[in-house]
Amino acid sequence: IPQLYVFDRHGKFLASPTLLIPDADRTSIRDVSISPQGTIAVVGSAFKRDGAIAPFIAWFDSSGKISQVTVTTPFAGMHLCFTSDGVLWAVGREYSPDFRSKSQYDVLRRYGADGRLLGSLLPRETFARSGADPGRDAFLVSAGDRVALYSKVGDLWIEVSSSGEILTSVKMGLAERQPSGIALTSSGAVYASVRSLAKGFSDPILRRDRASGLLIQAAVDDKLDSGGHIVGADDTDVIVYKGKGQFVRVQGR
Repeated sequence: IPQLYVFDRHGKFLASPTLLIPDADRTSIRDVSISPQGTIAVVGSAFKRDGAIAPFIAWFDSSGKISQVTVTTPFAGMHLCFTSDGVLWAVGREYSPDFRSKSQYDVLRRYGADGRLLGSLLPRETFARSGADPGRDAFLVSAGDRVALYSKVGDLWIEVSSSGEILTSVKMGLAERQPSGIALTSSGAVYASVRSLAKGFSDPILRRDRASGLLIQAAVDDKLDSGGHIVGADDTDVIVYKGKGQFVRVQGR
């Protein structure tokens, strides 16, 4: 049975809720997100003894109790994030009865706190007409009332407002690289760490230049030049994992 561990922004342990899906013989988790209000969401799949598989999203309240479980068949979410209004966003794929990906479906979806689907957008062909699922090799992040999706399929960075309006759609310049983490700060700054062949957690960290739109090495005054693995953003700060259990908070631009 999957166990979750929740910490606040200062690293203080808050809760350890258990993900128990009724009638499931086994449960797998693909991603977890927490809202500014303390709601936790988990996306994954439940497996029954008869072989049936049900993709789901589960919501936990701030006390750690499950408040809602929504079966999302035929949509299987891969990544989650909340916007400041408490709406949950999910990127994933739709599949047919034989578990093959459908040729046409919306990659990005948003859900209310009651588990109801509020809308969907970004058709699969936005990224590529064929090939891999855009939501599989992707990053989904948010800052305030906007959400951003980066997919290796098409090398696209797309920012969307809380109402579903597309604000930005550009090539990210990571097609020939392997990003290990992406962050969007409340000021609109975009950072990406890219996998390095060096040992440890010294992934180079890049910043998207607002004037040119190109990714450049993070400046020394960003204190990110030593590299690391980006795990997210908190307001204007970028959270970087340096290895050996060490997380650092760096003021972004």
